[in-house]
Amino acid sequence: MTANLIDGKNIAATVRAEVQARVRQRVARGTRAPGLAVVLVGRDPASEIYVRTKRKVCADVKASTAIGSSRDSHFFHVLREAGGCMQNSMESSILR
Repeated sequence: MTANLIDGKNIAATVRAEVQARVRQRVARGTRAPGLAVVLVGRDPASEIYVRTKRKVCADVKASTAIGSSRDSHFFHVLREAGGCMQNSMESSILR
């Protein structure tokens, strides 16, 4: 079996360009742009970096983001924060 070299940065750039084109088409048809709501639970530095990256990717493809945070990981606190993100914005997906 031969190994294949994968250029992750090139693949990511291609996928982002395709998503950005689809977002533009969607908006041109009169449909709102997709969005992502994120609830960051706790203060994990790696999670904060992950969320910043998601926000940047959304900005790159012209999708909206709403970021909420909850220091308490209790289900109902997280659910309340998620509901706030969804209620106060036009997000179509949520990442928790």
